[in-house]
Amino acid sequence: MRTEVKATLTVGLIVAFLCFSFLFQGISQHNRSIDQLTKDAGDKIDQHVAGAQGFSFSLYDERIQSFIEIHPQITQAFIERDRDQLMLLSGPIFNRLKKENPYFENIQFHLPDGTSFLRVHEPETFGDSIADKRPMVQSVHEEQLPISGCELGLHGNYYRIIVPVFADGIYAGAVEFGISMEMITDHLRRTINLPTASFIDQRWLIQQSLPPIEHSNKQISNNRLLINASPDSLFAHIPDMENMESNSPIFHVRDLTINDRHYILHIHTLFSDFNGMPYCGIIAAQDITDLVASKRLFLLQTLVTCVGLLLLTLLTLHFTFGKMIRGMAQETERRKDAEKTSHSTTMFLKSLIESIPDLIFSKDQDGVYQVCNRSFTTFFNKSQEAMLGHTDHELFPEEQAKRFIASDREAMEKGLFRSPRLWHQGPDGSQIAMDTIKIPFRNHDGQILGIIGISRNVTDNKKTEDALKNAAKQWATTIDASDDAIFLIDLNQRLLRANKAFYAMTGTAPETTLNTLIQDITHPEGEKTACALCRAHESKQDTTLIMEADTTGNPMGRPIQATIKVVRDLDDQPVSIFTSLHDLTYQRQIEDQIRSSRDEWERTFHAITDLITIQDSEMRILKANQAARDLLEKDGKSLIGQTCYQAFRGQDLPCPDCPGLTSLTEGKTCSEIIEHKTLNKLFHVTISPIFDPSGKILHLAHVARDITDQKKMEQELFQAHKMDAIGILSGGIAHDFNNILTAIIGFAEIARFNTPPEDPMYEHLEQILQGGRRAADLVKQILTFSRKDDELKPTPLSPHLIIKEALKMLNASLPKTVSIHQEIDQDCGMIMADSTRIHQLIINLCTNAFHAMENEQGTITIKLQRKEVTAEELAGEKECTPGPYIVLTISDTGCGMDEKTRALIFDPYYTTKEMGRGTGLGLSVTLGIIKQYHGLIRVESAPGAGSTFTVYLPALVDPMLDDKSTNILAATNMATGSEQVMLIDDERSILAMQQTVLNYLGYKVTCFNDSEEAMEFFTTHPDQFDLIVTDQTMPKITGIEVIHQVLKLRPHMPIIISTGYSSILHKEEALSIGARIFLRKPVKIEVLAAAVREALDG
Repeated sequence: MRTEVKATLTVGLIVAFLCFSFLFQGISQHNRSIDQLTKDAGDKIDQHVAGAQGFSFSLYDERIQSFIEIHPQITQAFIERDRDQLMLLSGPIFNRLKKENPYFENIQFHLPDGTSFLRVHEPETFGDSIADKRPMVQSVHEEQLPISGCELGLHGNYYRIIVPVFADGIYAGAVEFGISMEMITDHLRRTINLPTASFIDQRWLIQQSLPPIEHSNKQISNNRLLINASPDSLFAHIPDMENMESNSPIFHVRDLTINDRHYILHIHTLFSDFNGMPYCGIIAAQDITDLVASKRLFLLQTLVTCVGLLLLTLLTLHFTFGKMIRGMAQETERRKDAEKTSHSTTMFLKSLIESIPDLIFSKDQDGVYQVCNRSFTTFFNKSQEAMLGHTDHELFPEEQAKRFIASDREAMEKGLFRSPRLWHQGPDGSQIAMDTIKIPFRNHDGQILGIIGISRNVTDNKKTEDALKNAAKQWATTIDASDDAIFLIDLNQRLLRANKAFYAMTGTAPETTLNTLIQDITHPEGEKTACALCRAHESKQDTTLIMEADTTGNPMGRPIQATIKVVRDLDDQPVSIFTSLHDLTYQRQIEDQIRSSRDEWERTFHAITDLITIQDSEMRILKANQAARDLLEKDGKSLIGQTCYQAFRGQDLPCPDCPGLTSLTEGKTCSEIIEHKTLNKLFHVTISPIFDPSGKILHLAHVARDITDQKKMEQELFQAHKMDAIGILSGGIAHDFNNILTAIIGFAEIARFNTPPEDPMYEHLEQILQGGRRAADLVKQILTFSRKDDELKPTPLSPHLIIKEALKMLNASLPKTVSIHQEIDQDCGMIMADSTRIHQLIINLCTNAFHAMENEQGTITIKLQRKEVTAEELAGEKECTPGPYIVLTISDTGCGMDEKTRALIFDPYYTTKEMGRGTGLGLSVTLGIIKQYHGLIRVESAPGAGSTFTVYLPALVDPMLDDKSTNILAATNMATGSEQVMLIDDERSILAMQQTVLNYLGYKVTCFNDSEEAMEFFTTHPDQFDLIVTDQTMPKITGIEVIHQVLKLRPHMPIIISTGYSSILHKEEALSIGARIFLRKPVKIEVLAAAVREALDG
């Protein structure tokens, strides 16, 4: 075959190969564009779905907890199964959430038996069993734990959050929030502008044993069902495809043709059910019709061009082959020679560059790396193949790449760039310092082709420089922080460096004094003879000298201590002289202050009116203050040298109860009250040991305070307290007595009203009424006598009510590991005490019981009973007398106490708790309260057997109540009515009397002896009554609580509250909380009738 034919065929094949390569690259580029478009769309879908989930779904996990915790009345209504109240309270919250998020679909309450109690979005639908259809509901009922996740509902796909509700630790049901998954598809349609729909994995339905769903629009594969897609939508025309059976959660269907247009389907299985199983996902259609058309046009144009180019090449070769072959041969030889020379030069330069340890590199004008040596690639831990042909942006982090490009630009613009020696983070994360130089390189025309750079690792040099700078800075900072004047001079006594104190002392500045003779600075006016400091500098010896303020040549004019040190090199040769001048003025002032303090102590010692002596270990008096001398020195004989017992008692031996002996023996402060019979005085003697540094007792400090007058005043105060106790006790009879008087006077008035005046019984009834009025006046006088202050005053009270109030607070604060067992006798009687102090007593004892079993399961048992205590049981209790007592017993199952601890628990500030967890005052205060009310406390405990505290408080006998009666008006003047009235009182006799009166006056009366039952009835019949008349002091719900509960349901309901006697409720307080009228028992029937009428008419 001829050479021309061979060459033509070869070139033709080459051209054909190039055309094919160009065609292949074009197709590949189109495919990459489609792939990138697919990836971008998929990333957007994932990003927006994740954002919507985090912003919308996760938010409701917290809001449902807030819904339960912030609205306890909703939880209470659910627990009580009050559907109407529950709807009334939950409806506004559902509407608010629906307004905030239109996709918020439901709030639903589920009963433990699997039925729906209330759908707030559909309140008329309830009672149906749904647990078998709703796996999430069934799971919450079984596990009693909160869950969240996606779940299929009757009307579509939902994200549900279901949390359990408990009543006193018992499972009461569950609350559910539901948000439509359409929120995700609608959000995607708006944000990525693609047709979007949701699908469900049918395998999940089969695994959950759920029936086929009725609202799916299309089954697009064996395992995927479209949900809620409209019939005319794009997704209704998707053909069934086998390639949609991928097990990957995210995949794409390429080049799908629907209605003559080309699409990519993005299929993302994004959501799982509450068990984490893949459940449903999003399908989005991306239109690529324009890209497909562009690809087809490119193919057509490329094929036409390639065929034309191939024909043109073959024709050109046919007519110009010979001439071209000769030229090519000559050019080939010339290039071979040039290549050999260039190769040799290149290999030499490459070997040279590779052998240099510095980092060498070059880039073209576009910042693309053309050359880099081995040191460069090793430093950045990359291969040459990974570096060459790439830019800084492709190789390095953004900030580092910007810094490199900026230095390249500066080198090309200014002709040179040299980097400052700064710390940077190296490729391995360590801190390094680099010294980099960059210069531009040009062609033969001077045009810049790129830059050449060389970098050197100067980390070690940088560390040395920084260390020297830091050392110099620290040294300068250290000496500047000193108040001493410090300076450094050379061997010629010229100043090298000084601190701020030196310049302040000399009134100079560094700019004018460095390298100046030190004598010219410290003695600017000169001196005839060298001062001691200058002579010390000249001697070049280490020395210390003191210069007083008036010493010749003292540079400070104040007493100073000069310290001179010669600085030597490694060969022990002197190189400079260090001098420190320390001002002794403050030290001299301290010495003067010590002398002054000693004199002041002496004056104070002798001014103290207590008798103070300092004694040695043999109790001989070494020093005595003036008070001791004035009282104990006799016949001019000094106390000094006498023993304590000789001076105080005139005896030759220590007294048997001498605290000094105990202090010497035990090494602690001891005190004793000692009577001085000769002086007819009583002293409180305190003796404290004084130790030497080794801990040996050196002296005794003996302080004797004359407490004769103090003891007399204590006795007078004790007598006054007994009188106060009598006054306090008298106030305790009021409450029950007034209740008795209310019934007596009320029924007597009713009986007299029904008795003709001529009947002898009429006069008898009048006498009963007069006696009742006198009794009421007497109660009033007793209360007036007993009311001495309004705060913390003892009053008659029922301790079981205080216990109930205290336990409410304790139940709210104690952990579930601690239970409370009660054995309370509500009829045990009353005590005379302040309710606040009794409340404090109960809280203190219960808190101690809790701390004894804080880290374990335990029980606190509280008992209250009445007991007749005999004299034998009160043996040793001087302040307690036999009789009836209210006995409060508080026991725990905690760690218990040993005898030593039990003996100390009532001491102030004694505590067994760790630092910061107790003051040690709780039981001390408790003991004080009990003693104040003439009671006693006993403790039984053993290690590991728990503790029992038994409190005995005197019981009240025949407590009486207050208030006066007034003259009875004529019954004919009493107002009548026909309204409905509710009476609440725990005294049946009072209820019977008031019901008789009000029924007679025409009112329709309903009576309740139990306030709790009254409130339950009123809650279900709030509109049945026109007026409520209630007592204040009742066992379950007090009158104040009745007012609060009634006004919550009927804000304008008229209420009358009455009391025989109460320390916590007064007229002003009663009216302020909503009562119309406040009455004090005993109440006359005409006053009751007038009050009822006034409350109804007002």
